[in-house]
Amino acid sequence: MKAMAIILVVIGHTVIPFSIVNEYIYSFHVPLFFWVSGFCFKEVYLNNLFLFIKKRIVRLYLPYVIWGLVFLALHNVFVMFHIYEQYYGADLLFKLFMKTITFNHTELLLGGFWFLRVLFISSILSVFLLKGCKTFFARYHIYSIVLAVIILVVYNNMVVIYPFDRFGREFAASILFLTGHFFRKMRVSNLNIWVSFGILILPFIGIRYWHMHMDIIPYSNDKIIPYLFIAVGIIWALYSIFCEFAVYLNKYVSGLLDYIGGNTLLILTWHLVIFKLVSYLIIIIYQLPIERLSEYPTIADYSMRGWWVIYVVASVGICCGLSRFLTVLKSIRVRN
Repeated sequence: MKAMAIILVVIGHTVIPFSIVNEYIYSFHVPLFFWVSGFCFKEVYLNNLFLFIKKRIVRLYLPYVIWGLVFLALHNVFVMFHIYEQYYGADLLFKLFMKTITFNHTELLLGGFWFLRVLFISSILSVFLLKGCKTFFARYHIYSIVLAVIILVVYNNMVVIYPFDRFGREFAASILFLTGHFFRKMRVSNLNIWVSFGILILPFIGIRYWHMHMDIIPYSNDKIIPYLFIAVGIIWALYSIFCEFAVYLNKYVSGLLDYIGGNTLLILTWHLVIFKLVSYLIIIIYQLPIERLSEYPTIADYSMRGWWVIYVVASVGICCGLSRFLTVLKSIRVRN
């Protein structure tokens, strides 16, 4: 499921020929990440909240800050290579440095890194809700979801001042995280295969008339609450279909998907940089002005002609290949 999620994120960052497909992918690909994170959560951490927060810092906050500062330091270098257009002065660099270490800025080439911030806050909130509800309720998994929904509804009806006016996405993500955990702990039954396909088709039809995804902020309750129900329905259907067909996957395909899923952070970090390499290749082949390299995230008109496939395959393939190379290199060093 993680491999599916990251591949869909990469596809969503390209420009594909059918805009409705792109809208459809955006309707659930990021919620799928939060759901899977909750699904994989181990309740042993409810007895050691400090350890859980420490692991969140190491796995989410530190990569966000380290790579954020690396890409910030390289910003003006990227301007020289026509990847960016705006030059950063010293004052702006310092301002963005402070925003980066406080979880408030990501460079354009790290566009997907907002996910790390949201997952960091939403997962910690979810664990506290689970811990609190477990103290008072036997069915604490259900009550934690109900409480998270109430928090989101109340928050969206409040007049909130900066910097607390941007937490609607985190509260929504906590509902998805808790729902994923609920599915695992309660062993929710898979849907019938035909029901699953039906659930996937209905939102595809309705997306023409109702556009909503996790990137739209601020939220309003009349949009975000129905959206979360729809997103969970789509994820439930996908999970059911995945479980139905997983047994038919040979070990090579299954191993490849596991490997891609295990390199999610690497792909999230570097796929937009690799997009620029593909864009440069397009510029050479079609003799385009080098200034088109700054088009973000892809050169749209060529992406729509079929190059979106190259963007996706190159970014996922190069990241997984790099990961494999580093693993082999590390094993050689250990032997020596």
